[in-house]
Amino acid sequence: MRKPTATFNLKPKTTYHVRNPAGVITLESWEAIKRAMKDDDAVILVDGEEDLLALPSIVECPTNSLVLYGQPSQGLVVVDASPDVKNEASLILGRMIREEMS
Repeated sequence: MRKPTATFNLKPKTTYHVRNPAGVITLESWEAIKRAMKDDDAVILVDGEEDLLALPSIVECPTNSLVLYGQPSQGLVVVDASPDVKNEASLILGRMIREEMS
C-alpha cells in the first residue's frame, strides 16, 4: 500500500524541459539525458511519458551507476547499469522502430 511521503524541493543547477509522447523516445529526450549525465547537478522534466526513457538512461550513464524509475502499482525500480545490463538495454533499443517525427 502506498503511503504519503514528504515532497522534495529540488533546486538543480540545470533543468532540461523535454516533450516525449507515450510509446516513443524522442531525440530531444535522449539528447537531454546525455547532457544531464555530463552535468554536475541536473534534472529532466518530461512533458508526456517518461516510461521508456529508462533505457537510454541506462545506456548513457557511467558503468555501474544506479538508474531509478517508478513502476506503476509496484514502487521504485533500481537498476545497476552493469556492462551486461547496458548491453541488454542497447539491444532492446536496437530492436525498436525508428521514425522521423515532424
